[in-house]
Amino acid sequence: MAYKYYNPNPLGKSTGDCVIRAISKVLNQSWDKTYWELCEHGFQMGDWGDSNTVWDSYLRSNGFVRKVIPNTCPDCYTVRQFTKDCSHGVYLLSTGNHTVAIKDGNQRQDFLQKLSTELIRENDIICIEDLQVKNMLQNHKLARSISDVSWYEFTRQLQYKADWYGRQVIKVDKFFASSQTCNCCGKKFPITKDLGVRQWICPNCKSVLDRDTNAAINILNEGLKQIA
Repeated sequence: MAYKYYNPNPLGKSTGDCVIRAISKVLNQSWDKTYWELCEHGFQMGDWGDSNTVWDSYLRSNGFVRKVIPNTCPDCYTVRQFTKDCSHGVYLLSTGNHTVAIKDGNQRQDFLQKLSTELIRENDIICIEDLQVKNMLQNHKLARSISDVSWYEFTRQLQYKADWYGRQVIKVDKFFASSQTCNCCGKKFPITKDLGVRQWICPNCKSVLDRDTNAAINILNEGLKQIA
């Protein structure tokens, strides 16, 4: 999960301050303000500012209510599921080894916005595969994964931001055999259509190919051909 988008650490503060960064995020205040207020709060309580008791009291004083989720099955309840169940409001979620700030359950949307903006700003041309998401969702083995990555929404954001910044988004035909073609010699091998094949050796040129990297290179090259 992309926790850094919920309690970023751009100033490189000391490791282990995720709680301070998360609190700063949900209260919309600076890291320093949160840190010193926790120190003061702890002093008044006769405790250290980094204790669970002080954090709990400080959050309650700012209107938060504590709720403990049963820890009988840690792997059964993920941050993503929490954001779906609690789609509105502001939360601090402690996962055991990290504390995450969540606003309106928009973790996925926030990630897509930041990633699409970064890609558009750093690249003049972006080539993507023109996938038919609606048809792919009919495949029960892939449906959940495709839905989780929000491919349609991601491409939509790329396109409108490309228009804003004067960039180009090139869509490669969905029937282009990006994962079946060796990007080194150009030979096509249908056997690699099997999604279980993650790495393969080209029978023609003997290149060792990673499925995703090979497909990405082919999509880029094919997209650039369209505007050559």
